[in-house]
Amino acid sequence: MLTPVDIENKEFAKAFRGYDSIEVDEFMRSLVADYEKLYRDNGSLKEKNALLSETLENYKGMETTMQNAILVAQKTSEDIKQNAYERSNTIIKEAEIKAENIITEAEKRVSELEKEYSTLKKEMNTFRARMNSLLNTYLKLLDDMPESESFKSSGTEIVSDLEKDIDKIKKHNSERADLQNLTLNKQSVYDVMPDAKSFDAEKEEPKASALENAQQASSSDTEYTPKKVNPLVDELLKKRANSLDTSDETDSEPSDDINEESVPEEIIIDLSKNNNKPYDVFSDESL
Repeated sequence: MLTPVDIENKEFAKAFRGYDSIEVDEFMRSLVADYEKLYRDNGSLKEKNALLSETLENYKGMETTMQNAILVAQKTSEDIKQNAYERSNTIIKEAEIKAENIITEAEKRVSELEKEYSTLKKEMNTFRARMNSLLNTYLKLLDDMPESESFKSSGTEIVSDLEKDIDKIKKHNSERADLQNLTLNKQSVYDVMPDAKSFDAEKEEPKASALENAQQASSSDTEYTPKKVNPLVDELLKKRANSLDTSDETDSEPSDDINEESVPEEIIIDLSKNNNKPYDVFSDESL
């Protein structure tokens, strides 16, 4: 490709009847100027074209990378969805199996508890029947048992203590009633004769402390202090009263299967408090 310098340095040979050299030179100068401009523009365009081509290649590479990334993302999302679906199915199946196992264990436990409840109920009914039979037998033995001297002495002592307590209560109530009557009589006199109140107050002032001390001593002497009843005697009296009340409605016969082996050792009643030895109804020859 010709350059502007080549055109500018071009020399033509002279010939007869040739072109006018002056016009040719002027034309060549204008041609060089225009060609130089075009040449420069062409070079600039080539550089731009090369730059754009490089940029285009970069964009093409980025496009390929993005396409690959999109494909990888799509594949990854599909894998994640598939794994999530499979995992959810596995979790649901495991939950269903666990729920079935829990329900089975619960039903089994309920069945065992029902059996235990039925067994305990039967044992409770048997125990109640045996205890009723045993208590009826003991009540029958107590009814038929002769009163011992220790039992009589304990009963006499209790009755005597109760009579003493009743006498103390009556005496205390009588003294309080007399004191209240005396107070009411004085109040009625004070209502009729107001001057007598001040006179009696001056007269009886030295005696007030002595009277209060006497009343306190009297109340302390006559205060009711109930004594403790022998628990054994109280229990026997309650059982005897209950047996008398129930004997009018129904006659309960003692069970034939009550013997020394069927009676627990701790249920044998202690009737002898003097020697602190348990009383065995099965070894008493008097019965």
